Amino acid sequence: MLNSIVESMFKDVKPMNNPTVTVKVEMEPGELITELTKVTVDEIDRIASSSGQASMLEIDIQDVLKAFKTLIWMRVNTVNHVHSSSFTGYRNVCKHFAVPVLMYQLLIPMGLAYDKDYSIEFVPTTSIAGDDLLAPQEMMALSDAFRRLENYGFKVVYGIPEREEGELQFMAMSHVKDEVVSYRTKDHPVYAFLAAFFTQQALNEVTGSMCRILYGYATDYKYYIRRLYSSIDAG
Repeated sequence: MLNSIVESMFKDVKPMNNPTVTVKVEMEPGELITELTKVTVDEIDRIASSSGQASMLEIDIQDVLKAFKTLIWMRVNTVNHVHSSSFTGYRNVCKHFAVPVLMYQLLIPMGLAYDKDYSIEFVPTTSIAGDDLLAPQEMMALSDAFRRLENYGFKVVYGIPEREEGELQFMAMSHVKDEVVSYRTKDHPVYAFLAAFFTQQALNEVTGSMCRILYGYATDYKYYIRRLYSSIDAG
């Protein structure tokens, strides 16, 4: 034990936090988004056929993929308070689009997140733009088709999440070269599954050297998507 006199000299000294470092997390759709699109369209076809709606619906798989990318783009822009003219037309879509329930689960943890222990702020970004997007009227036409199927068991949630806060456990994950890793220990593995839908080109400079915890491989998660849809149907 230190001498009490020495301790008393430093009793009023308080530790100081380092300035908050901002880490931009790329929300670039990976192969699992494509797989989710395929499974979603298969579910749409199944429900449409069994309900007699098949002849009334014309849903293209590429339109669904673009819609999912558009939802990600809208969520990132909403979190970052983007007010550009290109985003203005999507305000109504943000509030009223019928989002397939599994896609909605990917949007919930996407947002601002803070790690107070390391003074890190995570901010979502994306390069989705232009040809990757559906126009607002195209989004609402697809939403109407999803809405029609809701009466026959297709699960949707209306509107994208409004809160700008995301989930730290998700935002701190990194998906690079099939591996989903983090510098954080004991986070719930479901966040690694959700993070596997998005890819980054490389580990970021701030947390990259600390990412020593391997949570899983994106290729292994592919088979969970269809099982999840089956679970939703059973529920």
